[in-house]
Amino acid sequence: MKQRRLKKKVLAVSIACALALSTTPTFYSFVYAAGSEQSQETNETATAPDGKQAQETGEVAPATDSERLREINEEANRDKPWQKEYALEAVTVEAPRPDWESKLSPGTVTVIEPDKYKGEQKTLPELLKDVPGVHIREVMGKGQYTTVSVRGSTAAQVGVFVDGVLVNLGGDAAVDLSTIPVKNVARIEVYRGYVPARFGGTYMGGVINVVTKKPEKANVSASFGQRSYGGYSGSLELDMPLGKGSLLVGINRDQSDGNFKYTNFEAQKLAAGAQAQYDRSMAQFEESIQPVYEMYAPIFGWTSIQDMLNDPDMGPMFAKFPAHNYWEVFESQPTQDATRVRQNNDYKNTDVLIKWQDDHWLIKGSWKNIDRGLPDAVKSIWQDLPSHFIAPPDPLVDQTENDYVRRMKDAYQINQGRRQNQTDKALQVGRRDNAGNMEWGWRLDYQDEDKDYHSDIRRIQELVNPGNGHFIGPLREWSSYNSGRFGGALDGSYKAGSNHLLEFMANYSHETLRIDGNGMDNINYAAHYRYRYKYEQDMFNIQLQDTITLNKAGDFWFTPSVRYNYSQVTGYSRYANPEHPWTHSQDEQSNGKATWQAALKKQLDDHWTLRSTFGTYYRLLNLYEIAGDGAGILPKPDSDRTDAMFPLPEEGTQWDFSVLYQGNMLNAKSNFALTYFGRDSDNMLQLRRDGYDYWCYSNAAKGKANGVELQSSLKWDKWDLDLSATYLNTKAQTKYGNRPDSPDSYWQDIVQPYTPDWEGSLRLTYRPDTRTALFAEVKYVDEMYVRESVSKWQTALTTVGLGVKHKLNKDLQFTVGVNDLFNKGPEIEERAIITNPTNPDYPVQITQAAYPMQGRTYYATMQYNF
Repeated sequence: MKQRRLKKKVLAVSIACALALSTTPTFYSFVYAAGSEQSQETNETATAPDGKQAQETGEVAPATDSERLREINEEANRDKPWQKEYALEAVTVEAPRPDWESKLSPGTVTVIEPDKYKGEQKTLPELLKDVPGVHIREVMGKGQYTTVSVRGSTAAQVGVFVDGVLVNLGGDAAVDLSTIPVKNVARIEVYRGYVPARFGGTYMGGVINVVTKKPEKANVSASFGQRSYGGYSGSLELDMPLGKGSLLVGINRDQSDGNFKYTNFEAQKLAAGAQAQYDRSMAQFEESIQPVYEMYAPIFGWTSIQDMLNDPDMGPMFAKFPAHNYWEVFESQPTQDATRVRQNNDYKNTDVLIKWQDDHWLIKGSWKNIDRGLPDAVKSIWQDLPSHFIAPPDPLVDQTENDYVRRMKDAYQINQGRRQNQTDKALQVGRRDNAGNMEWGWRLDYQDEDKDYHSDIRRIQELVNPGNGHFIGPLREWSSYNSGRFGGALDGSYKAGSNHLLEFMANYSHETLRIDGNGMDNINYAAHYRYRYKYEQDMFNIQLQDTITLNKAGDFWFTPSVRYNYSQVTGYSRYANPEHPWTHSQDEQSNGKATWQAALKKQLDDHWTLRSTFGTYYRLLNLYEIAGDGAGILPKPDSDRTDAMFPLPEEGTQWDFSVLYQGNMLNAKSNFALTYFGRDSDNMLQLRRDGYDYWCYSNAAKGKANGVELQSSLKWDKWDLDLSATYLNTKAQTKYGNRPDSPDSYWQDIVQPYTPDWEGSLRLTYRPDTRTALFAEVKYVDEMYVRESVSKWQTALTTVGLGVKHKLNKDLQFTVGVNDLFNKGPEIEERAIITNPTNPDYPVQITQAAYPMQGRTYYATMQYNF
């Protein structure tokens, strides 16, 4: 408690100092651009094929020289001669953009530069929340497993890259964004709809590309920050010349105890009921012993029943009476105090980046380790409720332990001490060259990921059933997943005449996933406990894109693209499975298909631009979706149950239409983009029970998504206003029947869970002088369904953040602030309509979110450039 008070005092002093410094006289002025790759005030121009210059639209003509792709990767990091002085820059996601951004994609792309949020201790998921069309789901809370969907897609339909190398592994259902650091990142590119040819694969949702910094000049910088609930953030970045190039070394640490407070709704209800029960029991008890008291009170001199109970000779006798010790039991119940402190919710993330680069070569190596607890869901396991109910919060979860609570937690296998340790290693080598009108390059890369899991389930089982050898299923006590993938790519661009710019890419990768854990080698287990121990996947992509200038003015472009994507998956089992004869010790499936996309863009004048894209998509499936896990998830059997029916890849079409403006509005430098988009998806996967002891993936769903994205920025002399908003309408259907492929099957409407209709963010920044910036943020996520039924949903969430940045000099900056000022995160509720035919009013059941969200969080950061 003293330590927490001390931290609060230190934070209060830091805020006071920052505010005081912000009011001191300005002894000098400076224009800050350190750490930024491009100034937002820059209005660079690009020369069109006919020599015409595009002016200040943010949507410029394609470059005509052969170094178009080189500019994409290098222009953003090049020092500018006018970056000589220092001051706080405006923080915005989509201001007047530099020229190289328009070359990233002919479709919708948003670029975020993390350095503009320095000191705010933002993670990749938090930065992406400012991008329209993007929804972040922190499945188990902040710092835990986190996924992303784009324009109503599933998380599996989004491709995530780091420096152009695919992060999605075949053994994962989706990329966990919480494991991707952003400390040494130059920019984050978010592509929606049209995906450029340089990203291998086809993704129905979109692509996120994290671009690490390019080593440039000699520089050393460090930052140190703390935040509520044991949060800590520290980083060291070194840039130095080495040989003909430059070397960047980044070492970063981010950690949190995650021990925030929240109120357990169910404990609140039960506490009132327990108190009433105690009062009734005590009244009954006193009534039953009243004759004894009246008989012996004159002899022993008792003046009340309590005196009799306190008598050392009489008390032990009455203590055996069940109702007498009810209060003792009640005091030890988890319902006595509804306040909980989140347990086993800590994480420690460490990462190292080493990158050397010159005009041609790139060599990069990275290492990261994530060590985290896996918190329990706050849901009841005490009762088997009907499907129209939501399981209420379990009052034992996160309860401060005493002997009674500890015994109950063990009995119901709560707080198993589950932990996960993940270590990732990556190596990348590449070279880029020019040959006449062609700019091209090659790349070799290798990724290795180890995920280790451990729980205390065996200890708990021994306590509950001592000596009984209670069964522990495979992988429940410990497991190890090792993925290794190597790959290579060849890509480039070729200027064919004055009106064509061709871009091409071909890549190949081979991935192996090995699984081990308790019970994996036990041949005596039933078939549904015999898991596959190894998977392999080969992937090949070849893609071609052409940017065609359609008119002499050089302001009208058509960009078609064709792609062929192929995958082969093989799953291996140690033992044959006679109970499931359609599965084999080695199951293999391959899929491949060509898809296409096209973009049309017209620059109307110096301020207005129109843009539209259309295309087809094809998502290749991951390892488990095709081969299953060999036990509880299997390929679907055919009608004779002699061979497997593997699911097909998901596919569909997407389109969008955008209006873009850049100029002056409301006496401010203005920029906005309004996009209307749509997507049709077929062959969507569903995981369903297909037999007594197994489940199968099948193409039993389809859906549509339509919506509107708005992103705007207004910049005045001292004020900045950034706004993003998304409206999304989804419709989905699933196929029911004896089997989805049988003649008697039929389609039924369902809802798509975890896709809010409305989502948005607003950021207001005020700069009273050149050294200080005060900012406020508001983020909103609409209510959303949490099941495929309309009867269960999660309430909306609005959070407010405040902060201040102050530069003491050109090298030292302090940042202090607070996220979720009004502590709304822990108040998120799940609600259900209880469909009871005898009650036409359909009462609403209110309960806790499965994983409570961290609320009000204070932070303070110091940054120094040596």
